[in-house]
Amino acid sequence: MIANVILSTVVGIIGIVAWHDASSGPSGGWGVPGMALLLAVALGIPSFLLGIADITRGRWHRAGRLLATIGPFIIFLGFFFGSHLLDPCARGWIDPQSGSCEPAAGIWNIDERYHLLYHALVPTAGLVALYAALFRRWYPDAHGPRSGGN
Repeated sequence: MIANVILSTVVGIIGIVAWHDASSGPSGGWGVPGMALLLAVALGIPSFLLGIADITRGRWHRAGRLLATIGPFIIFLGFFFGSHLLDPCARGWIDPQSGSCEPAAGIWNIDERYHLLYHALVPTAGLVALYAALFRRWYPDAHGPRSGGN
């Protein structure tokens, strides 16, 4: 997931610098990030099913298994839809005439040059950081032994 945010950010920056149309490319530029997020969701399905089984049996302390699917799914929704809910041009937070916005489908959106970068950073980066913090809290041994101590 972190690699996905980094990859989307790098591709977004390259698109801004080298290419006016940053969304051009396979699947409009969304192919790799979208597939990576869907793969993370798919890989979490077994843990999701085990988490549901644990909950139905009253083992609430093991419900953290749901995080393996729900977290990537929320990040997927944030990547594709959350960024449009927070679009500063559509919300009126940026003057549409500033050069950072462009009209699309009757509303103002963030300029095409910044679009993929915007999706990678708002709100995706924050959701990935929150997911990593929750995952580390619920699964402290998932990243190997902690340094320090004996």
